Amino acid sequence: MYKRKLFENSLFLFLPLFFTLLIEWLHRGSVSLFWEWGKDNLLFLLYTYILMFSILNIWIIFIRNKKYLYIFQFFVGLIFSILAFISNLKIELRGEPLSILDYKLFKEALAMSKEFEFNIISPLILGITTIIFIILIVKKVSGKVKLYEAMVYSGFSFIVMVIAYCINIHDFGKIGISVPADTSFNHEQNGFILASAIDIKFLGIPKPKDYSRESITNTVLEIKEYNKNLSQTEKDLIEPNIIFIMSESFSDLSKLLDLNTNIEVIPNFKELQNKGIKGNIIVPNVGGGTANTEFEVLTGFSKNNIPDYTAPYNPYNTYIYNNIPSLASEFANNNYETLAIHTYHSWFYRRNSVYKYLGFKQFLPLEFIIQNEYYGRFLDDKIINDLIIDQIKKTQKKDFIFAVTMAAHGPYDIEQVKEIKVMEDLKQKGELENYLNAIHQSDKNLGELIEYFRDYNEPTVVVFFGDHIPPLGNVLYEEMGVNLEADTSRQTPFLIWSNYDTLSTDTFVIDANLLGALVLKEIGYNKSDYFTYLTQALEEKNEEFKNNVFKLQYDLLHGNQYAYLVNEEYQNENYVVGKEFKIKNVRAKSFKEFAALEITGENLFPGLSFMIGKESFPMQYKDSTTVYTYIPIDDLKKNKSIEVAIKDSRNTVIKKSNSISIDKIETLDQEMLFENWYSSDLNEQQYWELFTIEDEYIIVRLQLNEHALNDERPYFVHNNGSRLENKNADDIDAKSYSDIYVNGYLYISIPKISGSKPEETSIDDIKEYFRQENYVLYTMK
Repeated sequence: MYKRKLFENSLFLFLPLFFTLLIEWLHRGSVSLFWEWGKDNLLFLLYTYILMFSILNIWIIFIRNKKYLYIFQFFVGLIFSILAFISNLKIELRGEPLSILDYKLFKEALAMSKEFEFNIISPLILGITTIIFIILIVKKVSGKVKLYEAMVYSGFSFIVMVIAYCINIHDFGKIGISVPADTSFNHEQNGFILASAIDIKFLGIPKPKDYSRESITNTVLEIKEYNKNLSQTEKDLIEPNIIFIMSESFSDLSKLLDLNTNIEVIPNFKELQNKGIKGNIIVPNVGGGTANTEFEVLTGFSKNNIPDYTAPYNPYNTYIYNNIPSLASEFANNNYETLAIHTYHSWFYRRNSVYKYLGFKQFLPLEFIIQNEYYGRFLDDKIINDLIIDQIKKTQKKDFIFAVTMAAHGPYDIEQVKEIKVMEDLKQKGELENYLNAIHQSDKNLGELIEYFRDYNEPTVVVFFGDHIPPLGNVLYEEMGVNLEADTSRQTPFLIWSNYDTLSTDTFVIDANLLGALVLKEIGYNKSDYFTYLTQALEEKNEEFKNNVFKLQYDLLHGNQYAYLVNEEYQNENYVVGKEFKIKNVRAKSFKEFAALEITGENLFPGLSFMIGKESFPMQYKDSTTVYTYIPIDDLKKNKSIEVAIKDSRNTVIKKSNSISIDKIETLDQEMLFENWYSSDLNEQQYWELFTIEDEYIIVRLQLNEHALNDERPYFVHNNGSRLENKNADDIDAKSYSDIYVNGYLYISIPKISGSKPEETSIDDIKEYFRQENYVLYTMK
């Protein structure tokens, strides 16, 4: 009797713990990943446990029969576990977790399910666990929960749920929970249950009082009528190329403070401002929130349209899961090529998905850009110039390009060549100068781009603006006397330039969501009812206007999209992330355990992975037609297809090449090697140096000046026919690894040399070891 009572009562505490651990394990897909997260986030595990306890036990007051109660609790927990499992599948496939908004997207979920390769392991474990649990409950549990116990459990759970529902999103930091801007980071950092609870906070968009199908239909028709009755512009529309460049943290700090520098920080920008349309846009955030400014400029929507809404508004992360009208869809619908460029990871702010919904035909992210020019931590903005020019030159149609730069992104702790110097004596002067030199470089790149298009044979418009003031920190801003709460701290400069027309020299201070409307007005583009309707706000905003824009924004982002019953929805069926690449031929040279492969093809680039089924191997890049990799010799015998793929920083496959059957690989004779490779024996004649001595292994190094391997050309090392795995020398923690560092040194980890203590190992011992072992270095010429 006592054991039965103990078992029954333990279930109240154990079931929530069991599902807390199970859900987070399924969400991450492996025990090791769950362990790495859990041991560093015990507080988040505790919060998750309390939430699971409350979710499972709030029902006790209604279901007091223990047998039914525990079975009900188990199946509730099972539902959350299945959702966590689906979230992991979605991360593998799309690089993003299951969001709270995904539960509405049955059509997309059905399409996505066809792409999954079913893994029987996790469902099998869940099925067996369910059967065992039900058998135990049927055999071991009987009776009812006492009323006072039910009131305590349900009362506690109710209080927790009320607190979780009522807590303001801004107060999460007070209990140790940060809310990352990126949805994936939220789930990765806080866990599936906690992140889902946080996501719910973003769903409280107030509905317009008169929101209905009829009301939205009338609003759309009113907007159409406004455009129809608007007097025609005097300008003839010649459909120019239109280039928007949102420059990271680009700001004119001289407008915020009395700043003295040795030379002008942004001379090209100021000169261009004096010759065209200019002014400031009022952006949503201070020192961050790039995607929010981007969203406002592209869509004409804004958080400012929503009355009495205080939660952070992150449309890219939380709301854009359907087609949304934007500048991109407008131009795509009018026979423009539409390209988005961003020199950062494709998954950041969900741009890889969002750009499709906004109507871009192609998105070119960091993963598809040859990363050979950096400014600090990020790619130099000059790369943006090259990509823009290449796009304009290769397309027959007119182009709409929206480019987001990264070079001036904080933090500003990396020293660059300093042309700009601050004359004042400030505590954090170095960071300020680093920032000013970063936007000085951005300004140079702007000048070069304008110079290229000045005499270009196609009419072209360039719109250049900053996303927010730089994140220099409260301390520095306070020292410089900047009030971050002032309206001026949410203003960044913009200009509109064209190579075919002398634009007006008007100056505007407008909300960011009106910039697109201003550009279309100035070039005489009046095909868009909505953006033309927005132009009236350049002069004033009456209540009817604000209410109409809010209703339309709510309908398209948060409502039922009734607007598409009047306006045709732009279907972006041919959206492409990155660029196409293909493989033509694969040659293999077999060794004892591994085979070296040479893959030739078209449009190949650094960062590609070689794939056999689901297995992937890193590749070494030679040029756009040739890459190399090394695979276990047994893999050549598999009856599978091979391909190359590009993965993002989260190891999610973004795009694959065509497939080739593995039996099409051309195998070279033992005496043959790829003609542009050569081998070098690593024997006792080499001048070895001891690098690190450990108990179980030793790391030695060899200067390779004669091989000129102080770059990233392909190489591999074989020991008696077995290939050594590549690993950064600083991370080597066992024998049989190799690394060639940028200083031209070859590092090899070898076993502890028999017969001598590690600390007594000498260079002669090393030479003797290599005399007996057969190490060969293969390098590309």
